[in-house]
Amino acid sequence: TGSKEEQFAFINLDEMQDLTQKPNKISLGQISIVADGTKLDNIKTMLQKEDPAVQPQLVQQIARSEWNVLSKLQVLMLLVTVVVLLLTMICVTTTMMAVVTERRKEIGLKKAIGASNKNIVLEFFGEGCVLGAFGGILGSAFGYVFAQSVSMNVFSRTISFSPSVVIISIVLSIVVTGAASLVPVRIATSVDPAIVLRGE
Repeated sequence: TGSKEEQFAFINLDEMQDLTQKPNKISLGQISIVADGTKLDNIKTMLQKEDPAVQPQLVQQIARSEWNVLSKLQVLMLLVTVVVLLLTMICVTTTMMAVVTERRKEIGLKKAIGASNKNIVLEFFGEGCVLGAFGGILGSAFGYVFAQSVSMNVFSRTISFSPSVVIISIVLSIVVTGAASLVPVRIATSVDPAIVLRGE
């Protein structure tokens, strides 16, 4: 790191306490926290206020290194998320168009017996939103497992579960599915029951 910690040698705490004959005594503790410089300064100030005997010092090189890694991961995950959302919209649109094509006779029959375009729209949007919510729940679960794995491998620490992120993910999945269903729903409402029921 280019700093004084390069001169340290690390061994197990109980071994050091035995060597120095100071059981249960600690003179130096190092805590790794993934945060920006402002948050680290606030934590340092808080520790000083809580116990004047404690002398907190920031290891700037390691803090910057971890924050740089975290920032790059965030940018990478943002790019991956955008690409996945675009691909998801294309896949959902294609799938819904195939469903509409397969169910043209069913749509024509429903319109022939009195179903309005509004009923058709609600039906397909409802199906799409339910699938989107289900996909959002599964995606949140797998995403949490993946994020936990990355955090353990990169920073050697676990991450906390955030309900707000899950809610946002599910809502976003529903919105994306609904937006992707616009073109298929438009095709479904344009079905002419007379032509479809004649088999054309």
